[in-house]
Amino acid sequence: MLAPQLLASPLAQQIGVALVATSPGLVTSPFHFIATGYGLSVAALAIHALQGALARGQVSPAVWAQGGLMAMFGMRLATFLHFRTQAESYKARPEMQEVKQRMAAVSLAKKVPMWVGVSAMYAAMCSPLQYAALSVQEQSTPLSLAATVVGLSAMAAGLVLEAGADSQKTAFKAQHPTRFCTTGFYSFCRHPNYAGEILFWAGNFLAALPTLTKSPSRWMWSGTGLLLIIQVMVGAVKRLAVQQETKYAENKSTATQWKLYTSSTPGLLIPGVAWPQKKK
Repeated sequence: MLAPQLLASPLAQQIGVALVATSPGLVTSPFHFIATGYGLSVAALAIHALQGALARGQVSPAVWAQGGLMAMFGMRLATFLHFRTQAESYKARPEMQEVKQRMAAVSLAKKVPMWVGVSAMYAAMCSPLQYAALSVQEQSTPLSLAATVVGLSAMAAGLVLEAGADSQKTAFKAQHPTRFCTTGFYSFCRHPNYAGEILFWAGNFLAALPTLTKSPSRWMWSGTGLLLIIQVMVGAVKRLAVQQETKYAENKSTATQWKLYTSSTPGLLIPGVAWPQKKK
């Protein structure tokens, strides 16, 4: 009797949805787990939460907004990553050739725990929307309403920032394949796409904060998802910073321009805020 109850729980359903969205990586490449599968999981989890709220007949404007933003974020990211990974110029990059070789060597026995782990992480990241959808009939206070409005605003800003930065960099690289992007959002900080992603997930957490605080388990599950994605994003930025320093600062044709850019744009994620880096 306990097993059916566990499978029917919102937590199990969230993880199940993410498992389905990321499952193609089991037969293709585990790179799908963290690329297209990431975006598909977010979109699917958003739709799942909204469908559940509709079935209960209780969808507030805030939940519609949060779910809509999350679905747009996921579908845009999945589409962008799919076409980027299929581009010949992207496949030809030395670092991507290395990733392809490493991924091809991953056995099914190793893929399964990766699959389950990232799916659970995506479910945790998206869980604030699920909890908000379950709690729409609760009485709002001015403070909780403010948290929701600020959170939704941060989600929208993060989505625009990430999508805009990705578009700007793609357009720039198409014209200057050997140079680093310094225009648009990249004139304010060096990794605005990652900054946008962090802002989006922080906003998602804040938008549902009034309902998360009513349960320690909700708080812990959603908080774990937020901390994990921030850790992933910060780790990626650190690695990219080192790679770019090696690629551009040690290249005679780009060294001068790179020095000027890093001097005028010291912030990796936050404009004007320099970040201590460890060089190789």
